[in-house]
Amino acid sequence: MKLMNGLTKENMIDAYKERFSNTQMKEIIKGLDDGLDVSVYAKECYNNRQMEQLRLGLGAKVDVSVYADPTLNSAHMMVILGGLHKNIDMTPYIKQGFSAVQMNEILDGLMHNVDVSVYADTRYDWEQMEEIRTGLINGIDVSSYADPSISAIEMERIREKLMMKKAEGDVS
Repeated sequence: MKLMNGLTKENMIDAYKERFSNTQMKEIIKGLDDGLDVSVYAKECYNNRQMEQLRLGLGAKVDVSVYADPTLNSAHMMVILGGLHKNIDMTPYIKQGFSAVQMNEILDGLMHNVDVSVYADTRYDWEQMEEIRTGLINGIDVSSYADPSISAIEMERIREKLMMKKAEGDVS
């Protein structure tokens, strides 16, 4: 079978296998099998997990140029790809120093249409972000605990009290 570049799959595999590890080659072969432009990720600067995220994005026909950056780890790439699947732009958060789990909390907030600017701050760990996001989703005023100096455990305690007060107010 000849590919768009005139080479057969076997020719391309032969050309790549001297430059890449077995795990990287698996991603390249999967991409070739799927008819993808593997030249996007068949680069030494990407490890096999990064290649996988780029391959998945190409297969989903999303703009992988948004995250085709070897300085991003595969977990960051996965969150960005998750945003692209839902038409959510994660680019403002890519280079701000957020961990992948923090970025996932931001993505979850964006998916629930909450104001993520309340907690999109690297001073919060992901568990604190989760408590603030949960409060916002439930429509409570998080200002009393949206403070990086308050532990996630204490935030949860405050949030649960506020949610109980809200529920009691809704019943009466």
